[in-house]
Amino acid sequence: MRQHRSMPLIRIVYWGILLVILLWILFWDYNSYLSRYQKARKLQRMKSELVEMVARNDSLRNEILELQSNPEAAEKVGRERYGLIKPNEKIFRFVPAPESPKDK
Repeated sequence: MRQHRSMPLIRIVYWGILLVILLWILFWDYNSYLSRYQKARKLQRMKSELVEMVARNDSLRNEILELQSNPEAAEKVGRERYGLIKPNEKIFRFVPAPESPKDK
């Protein structure tokens, strides 16, 4: 009779240990499903950032080549970005008027 009562207890312990091992593998282990999922998402984000950076790098490389080979492009960048002017040249800058309360 004693052996009959201990069988359900052994089953409960067995399934409990099995459940703990399964949960450990799925969620808490270094190489768990959860950590693999997080690492895969991070890898995907890093790949998309890499694509963006490569495209930006290519555009900057093209801009550098254009500035080195075309003096008119260098002059245009100097005028637009840095406000450079030629000697005896006048520049007019138009500042937009502030919005009045009636326009809103």
